[in-house]
Amino acid sequence: MRFEPIIPKRFDVGGARVRGQIERRMRTFAADAWKACAAYEPPPTPTYVRTLALKRSWNRTIRFVGRDLVAEVRSAGSTARYNIYVKGPKGGRKGQRQAAHMAARGWRSITDIMDQLWPNTRRDILRIVAKAK
Repeated sequence: MRFEPIIPKRFDVGGARVRGQIERRMRTFAADAWKACAAYEPPPTPTYVRTLALKRSWNRTIRFVGRDLVAEVRSAGSTARYNIYVKGPKGGRKGQRQAAHMAARGWRSITDIMDQLWPNTRRDILRIVAKAK
Protein backbone atom coordinates (compact mmCIF):
# COMPACT_ATOMS: atom_id res chain seq x y z
CA MET A 1 0.00 0.00 0.00
CA ARG A 2 1.43 3.39 -0.95
CA PHE A 3 0.42 6.83 0.24
CA GLU A 4 0.71 10.13 -1.58
CA PRO A 5 3.36 12.50 -0.25
CA ILE A 6 2.11 15.14 2.15
CA ILE A 7 4.83 17.68 1.44
CA PRO A 8 5.77 18.78 -2.09
CA LYS A 9 9.25 17.50 -2.90
CA ARG A 10 10.74 21.00 -3.31
CA PHE A 11 9.38 22.36 -0.04
CA ASP A 12 11.94 22.87 2.73
CA VAL A 13 10.21 22.35 6.07
CA GLY A 14 12.63 24.40 8.10
CA GLY A 15 15.79 22.63 9.05
CA ALA A 16 17.03 19.72 11.08
CA ARG A 17 14.71 20.28 14.07
CA VAL A 18 11.52 19.97 12.03
CA ARG A 19 12.96 17.16 9.95
CA GLY A 20 13.80 15.33 13.18
CA GLN A 21 10.25 15.81 14.50
CA ILE A 22 8.77 14.41 11.30
CA GLU A 23 11.20 11.51 11.31
CA ARG A 24 10.35 10.67 14.95
CA ARG A 25 6.63 10.74 14.16
CA MET A 26 7.14 8.44 11.17
CA ARG A 27 9.20 6.06 13.32
CA THR A 28 6.33 5.94 15.83
CA PHE A 29 3.89 5.30 12.99
CA ALA A 30 6.02 2.45 11.63
CA ALA A 31 6.43 0.91 15.09
CA ASP A 32 2.69 1.10 15.76
CA ALA A 33 1.91 -0.42 12.35
CA TRP A 34 4.47 -3.18 12.92
CA LYS A 35 2.94 -4.04 16.31
CA ALA A 36 -0.57 -4.10 14.86
CA CYS A 37 0.50 -6.26 11.92
CA ALA A 38 2.44 -8.71 14.08
CA ALA A 39 -0.43 -9.11 16.55
CA TYR A 40 -2.41 -12.32 16.36
CA GLU A 41 -6.15 -12.55 16.63
CA PRO A 42 -7.59 -15.01 19.18
CA PRO A 43 -6.97 -18.67 18.30
CA PRO A 44 -9.89 -20.59 16.78
CA THR A 45 -9.84 -23.18 19.58
CA PRO A 46 -8.21 -23.25 23.03
CA THR A 47 -5.97 -26.16 21.97
CA TYR A 48 -4.72 -24.48 18.78
CA VAL A 49 -0.91 -24.14 18.79
CA ARG A 50 0.59 -21.16 16.97
CA THR A 51 3.97 -21.34 15.24
CA LEU A 52 4.38 -17.51 15.36
CA ALA A 53 5.88 -17.56 11.85
CA LEU A 54 3.56 -14.77 10.70
CA LYS A 55 4.58 -12.61 13.65
CA ARG A 56 8.28 -13.15 12.91
CA SER A 57 7.77 -12.34 9.22
CA TRP A 58 7.00 -8.64 9.83
CA ASN A 59 9.69 -5.96 9.75
CA ARG A 60 9.84 -2.19 9.41
CA THR A 61 12.23 0.31 7.88
CA ILE A 62 12.41 4.09 7.78
CA ARG A 63 14.63 5.68 5.18
CA PHE A 64 15.03 8.70 2.96
CA VAL A 65 14.58 8.17 -0.77
CA GLY A 66 15.90 11.42 -2.16
CA ARG A 67 14.05 14.00 -0.07
CA ASP A 68 11.10 11.72 0.68
CA LEU A 69 10.87 9.98 4.03
CA VAL A 70 9.56 6.45 3.45
CA ALA A 71 8.25 4.12 6.16
CA GLU A 72 7.74 0.50 5.13
CA VAL A 73 6.12 -2.27 7.12
CA ARG A 74 6.44 -5.60 5.28
CA SER A 75 5.90 -9.27 5.77
CA ALA A 76 8.53 -11.60 4.35
CA GLY A 77 6.87 -14.20 2.18
CA SER A 78 9.82 -16.51 2.71
CA THR A 79 9.02 -16.72 6.44
CA ALA A 80 5.23 -16.98 6.15
CA ARG A 81 4.14 -17.83 2.60
CA TYR A 82 0.47 -17.43 3.56
CA ASN A 83 0.88 -13.83 4.83
CA ILE A 84 -1.03 -12.23 1.94
CA TYR A 85 -4.08 -14.42 2.61
CA VAL A 86 -4.14 -13.70 6.34
CA LYS A 87 -3.29 -9.97 6.58
CA GLY A 88 -3.06 -8.77 2.98
CA PRO A 89 -4.81 -5.72 1.55
CA LYS A 90 -8.62 -5.65 1.16
CA GLY A 91 -8.57 -5.01 -2.59
CA GLY A 92 -6.74 -6.50 -5.51
CA ARG A 93 -6.74 -9.66 -7.57
CA LYS A 94 -7.36 -13.04 -6.02
CA GLY A 95 -4.10 -14.26 -4.55
CA GLN A 96 -2.99 -10.66 -3.98
CA ARG A 97 -5.45 -9.78 -1.20
CA GLN A 98 -6.71 -10.98 2.16
CA ALA A 99 -8.87 -14.09 1.94
CA ALA A 100 -12.52 -13.40 2.76
CA HIS A 101 -12.65 -16.28 5.25
CA MET A 102 -9.70 -14.79 7.18
CA ALA A 103 -11.46 -11.43 7.40
CA ALA A 104 -14.60 -13.23 8.56
CA ARG A 105 -12.57 -14.92 11.32
CA GLY A 106 -11.52 -11.51 12.65
CA TRP A 107 -8.06 -11.01 11.12
CA ARG A 108 -7.44 -7.34 10.38
CA SER A 109 -6.05 -6.60 6.95
CA ILE A 110 -3.15 -4.24 6.34
CA THR A 111 -5.74 -1.90 4.81
CA ASP A 112 -7.73 -1.83 8.07
CA ILE A 113 -4.58 -1.21 10.09
CA MET A 114 -3.42 1.66 7.87
CA ASP A 115 -6.92 3.19 7.79
CA GLN A 116 -6.78 3.28 11.58
CA LEU A 117 -3.21 4.55 12.06
CA TRP A 118 -2.47 6.84 9.10
CA PRO A 119 -5.00 9.68 9.65
CA ASN A 120 -3.54 10.62 13.06
CA THR A 121 0.01 10.38 11.71
CA ARG A 122 -0.87 12.56 8.72
CA ARG A 123 -2.54 15.13 10.98
CA ASP A 124 0.50 15.23 13.28
CA ILE A 125 2.92 15.69 10.37
CA LEU A 126 0.80 18.46 8.87
CA ARG A 127 0.75 20.16 12.30
CA ILE A 128 4.56 19.94 12.52
CA VAL A 129 4.91 21.46 9.05
CA ALA A 130 2.38 24.22 9.79
CA LYS A 131 4.28 25.25 12.93
CA ALA A 132 7.50 25.46 10.92
CA LYS A 133 6.14 28.02 8.45
